[in-house]
Amino acid sequence: MNAPLLAAQELLVGFGSGKSPCNLFPRFDLEFGSGELVCLLGRNGAGKTTLLKTLAGIHPKLGGRVFLDGELSENLGGRERAQRVALLLTDPGLPPYLLGRELVALGRTPHAAWFASARADDEAMVEAVMEDLHCLHLADRRLGQLSDGERQRLCLARALAQDAPVLLLDEPLAHLDPPAKAELLGLLRDWTRAGEAQGVHRLVLAAVHEVDLALGYADRCLLLTVGSPPFLGTPEEAAGEPLRRAFPGWPDFWDPLALRKRRIQNS
Repeated sequence: MNAPLLAAQELLVGFGSGKSPCNLFPRFDLEFGSGELVCLLGRNGAGKTTLLKTLAGIHPKLGGRVFLDGELSENLGGRERAQRVALLLTDPGLPPYLLGRELVALGRTPHAAWFASARADDEAMVEAVMEDLHCLHLADRRLGQLSDGERQRLCLARALAQDAPVLLLDEPLAHLDPPAKAELLGLLRDWTRAGEAQGVHRLVLAAVHEVDLALGYADRCLLLTVGSPPFLGTPEEAAGEPLRRAFPGWPDFWDPLALRKRRIQNS
């Protein structure tokens, strides 16, 4: 049996250290396998970004262990970790003079030899992911000339170009119009499926605010509520009490699974 691509054991997430740490949740275990699109849901301040950073190894955990493809994350060097997990944050601080193609090519950095120029396979990867994300027309435009949505698409292309088995995304749908949000989640789902068909292990864990789209496209949902253990389950399992606990105040008439039902019926 293959090891999970990403796993956490007795993980404790929060801030501080010593005698007065601030724990966001009780200790918890998680396992994510290949071929999954998992949507991370929770209210503002629930700890979505902090959890993603902790899993990526750039925010210190308060306890427990994180495994990447069966290996303890803290035992991996920075370069090796970057080859196994890619993290897209909401505010990467992009220089406005950078060309779209140059931004996406930065995703190949963990795979490049020191001081080496781009290889043909790196250039092919950059072009392929830009084509998949429908942003190849932005290749020779400077970031300062682009809309927020166009830059967001390029940032996601950079994360995909990193070609890491684990892709952690913080609000990848931000700045996109409604049809583009649905399209992008569908592309991410198809990206994980295509990897399975090719024998390539891929996992996407994406923090999103679009609950209806998450339930419509995700294989599983991870719901965060401060002070409670995270809930991980299928959209059908998440759509009842776990969702209402994570998002108090949802109206009784709201059918969170309507989109998913329509998508399954039309597939």
